[in-house]
Amino acid sequence: MSNQDYTPNTPPNRSRRTVTSIFLAFVLLMLIGSAGQSIPVNVVTYVLIFPESMELVEQMLNGAITQQQYLTSLAELVLDATAHPATVLATLFGTGAIIAACLVYHCAIKKNSPSTLGIRKQNAFCHYIIGLLFGFMLFSGALAVVIFSGAGSIALAKNANYLYIVLFFLGFLVQGFEEELLLRGFLFGQLKGVTSRSWAVFISSLFFSLLHVGNPGVNFTAILNLTLFGIFAAMYYQRTQSIWGVSALHSMWNFTQGNIWGVPVSGLNVGGGIFTFTPTTGREVTNGGLFGLEGGLAVTVVLMIGIFMLFWTSLPKSPRATIIQD
Repeated sequence: MSNQDYTPNTPPNRSRRTVTSIFLAFVLLMLIGSAGQSIPVNVVTYVLIFPESMELVEQMLNGAITQQQYLTSLAELVLDATAHPATVLATLFGTGAIIAACLVYHCAIKKNSPSTLGIRKQNAFCHYIIGLLFGFMLFSGALAVVIFSGAGSIALAKNANYLYIVLFFLGFLVQGFEEELLLRGFLFGQLKGVTSRSWAVFISSLFFSLLHVGNPGVNFTAILNLTLFGIFAAMYYQRTQSIWGVSALHSMWNFTQGNIWGVPVSGLNVGGGIFTFTPTTGREVTNGGLFGLEGGLAVTVVLMIGIFMLFWTSLPKSPRATIIQD
């Protein structure tokens, strides 16, 4: 549905039922897609822990360790494996299952055109390149605020694994597309057809932030910043009417912070980057602490400037300005 489909005269009960059905479809897509995503993650985790877990079994059978010690050690192995770069990569590439679930439901089952999800061929490459540039510039701008305020420092990483860095770039391309397709293309696109555009922006952005509440080091500022990022992304998507630009921006934002500057991505360690970032102790309000820069006020400032710029440039031109240009 397009924004023109919405009218204030829509019966309240019908509107509520429609919004509820959108949320149910969204949750169902998340559950089905997440189930598919867990398959490669579980396989990689199993491969990583298999040798040592077999040693633990042998030690337990020989009486060297108790059953309780075995379970404790096994839990530690699993915990370490989930933080391994290979497992994180499996998680990123595994989001392809959520992409597939969304496309099958929206296009194959509901018979909608991919263009209603923002998947358009027109200027797709151009939108994508510009989105990559904006994603790098936005996060690097927040990092510059942190460094120049004395809230952190960077240094060239020693023994950086460039193979992992390339793989993470590709993984973030998939993951960024998945989140934008689901939250902006599907959720925001559906909501703005049954409610006001402002409410659609706010609700989809709030859902985006809530998906990260379980991440390590999350705080109030992190939730605020994630909501602001969602608002910025929705406005950017609305401006371009293309999923390619906003998904590229999202992907590059994550890749830049994690694998270029070495900052935790929403509290998650993604295996290191070209540089290492060292936050200044006691300046967590600015640098975000354990959550990374997304949990600090530097990102808040950059996102608010970005939102203001998108809003300002979207205002209709005055008749005087039009006459002058003509």
